[in-house]
Order: sequence, then C-alpha cells, then structure tokens
Amino acid sequence: MLTIRKTLALTVLSVSLMAAASASAQSYEHVDQLANQLQRQSANLYWQFRAHFRHTTEYRHLLSDTARMYRLSAHVHEVIHHGADIHHIASDVEQLDQAFHHVEEVVDHIEHDALGHGFGHVHGDTRHVRRQLRQMEATLHHLRDDVRW
Repeated sequence: MLTIRKTLALTVLSVSLMAAASASAQSYEHVDQLANQLQRQSANLYWQFRAHFRHTTEYRHLLSDTARMYRLSAHVHEVIHHGADIHHIASDVEQLDQAFHHVEEVVDHIEHDALGHGFGHVHGDTRHVRRQLRQMEATLHHLRDDVRW
C-alpha cells in the first residue's frame, strides 16, 4: 500500500512539473511573439512618420523618439529571446511604454499645430497612423501585463 501511494505521489508530481514546463514554454513563446510584434510595429511607425510628418516643426524630434522606441523594442525582444530576468524585462517594457506615450503626445502636438494652426503640414490622411498607434499600444500593454511581476 505504501508503494502505491509513493508511486501515485511521484506520478502526480511528474505530471504537475511537465504541465508547468509546458505552460512556461507557451508563455515564453507568447511573450517573445509580442516583443517581435512591437519591434515590427515601431519600425513601421518610423516609416509612416517619415512619409506623413516630414513638413512639420517637430519632425526630427518625432523621428528621434521613434528610433529610440525601435531600439528599446529591439532590446526588449532580444532580452526576452535570451531569457533574461523578469525584473529586467518588466523594467525595459515600462521604459518602452513611457517612450511610446511620449511619441503619442508628440503626434498629438504635431497634428494640433499642423491642422489647427498652420504650423507645418501633414501629408495625406493619417487615420491609419492613429490606428497603428492604437494597435502598438494594445500590444505594448498586453506585453506589460504578461511580464508584470
């Protein structure tokens, strides 16, 4: 009877450990995909800003901040890909979130000045840029929630 209990306990423990390892691998893959998506989204925003905002007063500021956001997202992706400490990842994601919201404010300022006050002009319809910003924000906040400790 004691042997059966020990065997059953070892079986339950083994199954639990395998399930935890599987969940961890799935979580890692999910977080890595989100980081990769952020990297692609920030690169795409950079090119959209070049196309639509080049005749605005804060164009260089916007590109500089977006390039910084790309570097941060690439760093986060690299760190996640190499399995760094969760505190490091969470801190980097928080920096990326702050950089993103700053870029969002710069875009608001540019559009307000260009569309409302005639300071520079925005090329074409930028609704798709706003949509891309919202998508990136959703990805970023999803990643932030997943790595929060």
